[in-house]
Amino acid sequence: MELKGRALAALAALTVASVAAVAYVILTGVPGGDGSYNEPYPVVLWDDFDLAGYSGRVILVDVGATWCGPCAIEIEELKTVRDEFSQNELAIISIFYDSRDNPHIVAEYAGKRGITWDVVYGIGGFEVFPVQLYPTLFILDKNLKLAFHHVGVASSHDTIKDVRSLLEQ
Repeated sequence: MELKGRALAALAALTVASVAAVAYVILTGVPGGDGSYNEPYPVVLWDDFDLAGYSGRVILVDVGATWCGPCAIEIEELKTVRDEFSQNELAIISIFYDSRDNPHIVAEYAGKRGITWDVVYGIGGFEVFPVQLYPTLFILDKNLKLAFHHVGVASSHDTIKDVRSLLEQ
């Protein structure tokens, strides 16, 4: 019975998130924003990605999907976080899923959203950073160890606090 109750609660949470995402898409036009960008954003394929190259900095790994309304909100929160720290202190990496299995759609989405950090595409990213709901934010310390994990939209205020605590270690 406990498993059934947890399954129903998860289904209810997913339904609420889906309704919120649809409402956000209707109200804002996500994905795609206002469509104002000059060229596709460069996307790194997972097979060419090396997380070890980011060691020595706190790393935010944002896992989301191009069709996810709350993920677009998360991107705006991450822009605020990005502005608070230097490139030497903080790295942000977004791993996006697109049901059409097309990295060009991910590149277009990143460009339209105004992302200024690294974007990675490929199913391998979801094996290393597994999620149950989008968006999910993993915060790694300077030694690439998981320090914090947020499911759903993480506020910039809370994320900045988490990053500062790791920088002080």
